Amino acid sequence: MGWNNENASPRYRILDIETAPHPQAKDWLPPVKAKANLVDPEKIKADLAEKQAEQLADCALHPDKCVIVALGYFDVGHTEPKVYVFKNEDEERAGLTDFFGTLGNAKLVTFFGHRFDLPVVWRRAKYLGVKRQKLNIDRFKSPHIDLWWELTEKGALREAPGLQFYGKRLGVGTLDKVDGGDIPALVAAGDWQAVHDHCLSDIGLTHVVANFCEVLEL
Repeated sequence: MGWNNENASPRYRILDIETAPHPQAKDWLPPVKAKANLVDPEKIKADLAEKQAEQLADCALHPDKCVIVALGYFDVGHTEPKVYVFKNEDEERAGLTDFFGTLGNAKLVTFFGHRFDLPVVWRRAKYLGVKRQKLNIDRFKSPHIDLWWELTEKGALREAPGLQFYGKRLGVGTLDKVDGGDIPALVAAGDWQAVHDHCLSDIGLTHVVANFCEVLEL
């Protein structure tokens, strides 16, 4: 697939990804220890299992320990949103190849993207050998727009609420009942439609918040 030229590329590309722990992640994690005050074998076993589950769940949020299971984007003013669902690394590689191959000079618009979406997309593409442009994620120098950062008034506020909050705050209704933390369980259950629908919903909410932040200069 060829690279788009500057004239053909969109100006803004809204991006959202969903992730799950890498299938091999548990082999890379350090051993956990049970609480020192536990003596009952069953309680020790349960404590270890709980800690291992928490440790594995955290892998979904780390670029070196996760896989992308859905990637959605919307080229503002160009086409309808596009959502890929990746059931394996071959599909992930193909989707990332399309994503970078059609990105051109577009500014990426994300919610919390400088700390999550962009590092993950970049790192997963690197692991999978995908041809890619360098993504500048320095929040002070990056051309890409992180709406979470905008909503903190660029650091004037310590935190900003999550994307779902702003959807409700701005009166945007959605039938999506899935939280990002539910994605690994949905993947394990094979409910790929729910994964797809959640990613699509988040793209729509991100677009709404981008308009609220007045960052799309079309």
